[in-house]
Amino acid sequence: MKISFITATYNGVEFTMEMIKSFEATLPLAVEDFEFIIVDNNSTDGTREFLETLKTPPYLIIHNSENLGFAKANNQAARLASGELLVFLNNDLILTADWFEPMLAAFDAWDDVGAVGNIQLNAKTGLIDHAGVFFQLDGQPGHSRKGKKRIPKKQFLEWNAVTAACLLVRSALFEQVGGFDEAFINGSEDIDLCLKLRAKGFRNLVSTKSVIYHHVSASSGRYKYKVENAELFLQKWRACTERWGRVEWPPEYLARYADRFWRFNIQKLVKAVFLLFFHKIYRSESNFKIRSNCI
Repeated sequence: MKISFITATYNGVEFTMEMIKSFEATLPLAVEDFEFIIVDNNSTDGTREFLETLKTPPYLIIHNSENLGFAKANNQAARLASGELLVFLNNDLILTADWFEPMLAAFDAWDDVGAVGNIQLNAKTGLIDHAGVFFQLDGQPGHSRKGKKRIPKKQFLEWNAVTAACLLVRSALFEQVGGFDEAFINGSEDIDLCLKLRAKGFRNLVSTKSVIYHHVSASSGRYKYKVENAELFLQKWRACTERWGRVEWPPEYLARYADRFWRFNIQKLVKAVFLLFFHKIYRSESNFKIRSNCI
């Protein structure tokens, strides 16, 4: 099986260099047929010069004359990719030994896998930054177990969405759902992709045995369009994500401050307990059924 690794860059050459170094040090020997497509969005800090030092193949470097953003650049690479699997990687990751195989194993375990993510630790603190994406009461996404130390023991966790900072998806399926929605600019396009996959009946998973480090939100201009992205996301998905938030937000909120109880907001605490214990209608169905019915 050929695998296409894809990264979009815009400045941050020191992060890109570190990520490439870690990729080359951790790529499994079993992965013999692969390509690595890097799309540079008109970097001005030496990124272009560094990318030109990479050997072709397996690296394929694309230089854009302007900053197209995350969605457009990754879609651009995906159209050129020849692999059966696409692996989207942020340029500010530090990949670790055995990060890839546990994610790939998801495709052997289920036939209906959509996207596969992993555990991402904050590179500065070593604490969890991502163990899946849950939805809050307003329908907006949040990262599960953010700021926690303990990684869940279960091999795979099923969520409605995972982050595309490190994400595996079948190329045919990525194309089938239209790739990343280019109306989003550096935010929410990965969550939107996962919900499109869910709408087709596929499950999105986190492999807990794959653990990497992430320089969180290190990309330049990461939050420039935060408001616009949030508005667009809710226009598309609020009917589902607000409903899921009633199920997913309470345990996440309670767990977040369980060891720092003095930081609880009393009103939120009461609401979380109420939803957790009295809205049994949302918890009586399986998560998969809830998600499918909503979409």
